[in-house]
Amino acid sequence: MKRISLLILVLWLPVFALAEDNDAALLFQQGIDAYNNEHYDLAVESFRQLPALGYTSADLYYNLGNAYYRLGEPANAIWCYEKALLINPAHDDARFNLEFVNNEIFAGANTVPPSVFKEIRAFIYTLMSPSSWIVLLIILQIILPVLVLVFFFSASSRKRKLFFYLSAVIFVFYLLSFGVSAWAYYSLKNPSKAVISSQSAPVRSEPGNGGTDIVVVEHGSTVHILEHSDEWIKIELPDGNIGWVLAANAMDLSMDLP
Repeated sequence: MKRISLLILVLWLPVFALAEDNDAALLFQQGIDAYNNEHYDLAVESFRQLPALGYTSADLYYNLGNAYYRLGEPANAIWCYEKALLINPAHDDARFNLEFVNNEIFAGANTVPPSVFKEIRAFIYTLMSPSSWIVLLIILQIILPVLVLVFFFSASSRKRKLFFYLSAVIFVFYLLSFGVSAWAYYSLKNPSKAVISSQSAPVRSEPGNGGTDIVVVEHGSTVHILEHSDEWIKIELPDGNIGWVLAANAMDLSMDLP
């Protein structure tokens, strides 16, 4: 009897999964329709139900961010755009809207320009989505051994030289693809950004009551998380200042929803 019940459960699992996928697709479309009809609160309500069904994607957070922006909630919109770019750094629409909202809120704010290394890394990182980098990695992993075998078994010195250089180039691209894929996976599992949710959050020199106020960080600011300590997080601000804020004043990108 137990075997029969287990067999029935196994047979019905794909049906349950398909039903959940249909529910997620229906909710997503409801959110899109509500947004197009300018019912932004209903769009947010529909989109926010999707992570509980196991559905998360860059497009989901991009559309949720658009709805939050229309509702006049820029901090939530910024968080959603950052989350979309965390999942897919090559999402151009999310990047454009993030820059638009940041420029609208923080026009004229002091920021530290990124280093050349960070600019190069960001450029490479945003060329393709993480899944595309993984596909490229798999393809190169198949091609590279073939080229090496041809190199070793080729009788012509000219062909050996050609396949040696080809193998070297493919190996470099393989290492690049591996590095980007690994970094994308690590960043997704260990996000190091947060968005300030309170109207103003004092940044202190030390966690707790012993420190002094350094600066007040604005609502909607994106900060880098450097360290956690109980109820406090150590952050780096866009202008380069480093200090501590209450974790309750910031929305960590590790959350499913703002």
